Amino acid sequence: MKNVAYVVSCLLMLAPISIFGKTLVKLTAQQEIIQGYSELTKNKECHQITDFTNVPHRGIVELIFTCKILHDIATIELVKAPNYSRSLALVAEGYAMMPVESIWKVEVPKSGFYVSEPVIEEGEFEVGLYTTPSNKAVQNIKSKNDLKDFSAVSSENWKIDWQILNSLNLKNVYSVPKLEQMAIMVDNNRADFLLWKFSGRDDLASDVAGYNLIPVKGVKIALKGSRHFIISKKHPDSEKIFQTLNMGLKKVRESRELQEAFYQSGFFNKRVKDWITLNSD
Repeated sequence: MKNVAYVVSCLLMLAPISIFGKTLVKLTAQQEIIQGYSELTKNKECHQITDFTNVPHRGIVELIFTCKILHDIATIELVKAPNYSRSLALVAEGYAMMPVESIWKVEVPKSGFYVSEPVIEEGEFEVGLYTTPSNKAVQNIKSKNDLKDFSAVSSENWKIDWQILNSLNLKNVYSVPKLEQMAIMVDNNRADFLLWKFSGRDDLASDVAGYNLIPVKGVKIALKGSRHFIISKKHPDSEKIFQTLNMGLKKVRESRELQEAFYQSGFFNKRVKDWITLNSD
């Protein structure tokens, strides 16, 4: 009987559920994305949102566009995940159809997933060297050669970031598993900076895991690769959801609606357009 109950449980987990004729699509997301999305959709539906000014997380923008594209055929349910890695694991295990956030192409599993058109194209994802306002030495970095005297912190599980940092001839590159630990190390001057997305604030400062960090002015890093949505093939309606999402994604990129939303949020940032890219070679 226990085996029968387990099989029934698995089938229920994977079975498509219709709500008012729409397919229930479960998406995994971290708490800050869920909270930000809930605030934006408190008084309006996702397809009514057109202003992304200072939306604090790229994942919120991606979630809103996923909701917009799937609005006519799907109802979205968010499944909380503690971090990016667990979010992917929950999808791989069949607890959800897709993660809210796009993932790097090099991180896409070799099988079991549909892979969308690029959400973010090669070369579009730029980040700053974020440090404390009191670290004046690191704020004087002007070129790649200046990096040799400084240390960075990241996670070796963040494959793109880790590869780039280790190519920059830094004094040290430290690996810790959690973002909060990275921010603490920078705040305590145990590391000089971490790589972080630009914010929409006038000073480009960002709250990183509760710590106020600022970018080194005039320099940036281009993260290599494209990012894509992935959809688990374990779910019976996954092909229909994938085809709808992919067509919609192509349209909002061709119309530049998605890129404009990224600019409004500060993730794509016109103010750093002319900054020096330290890893341009």
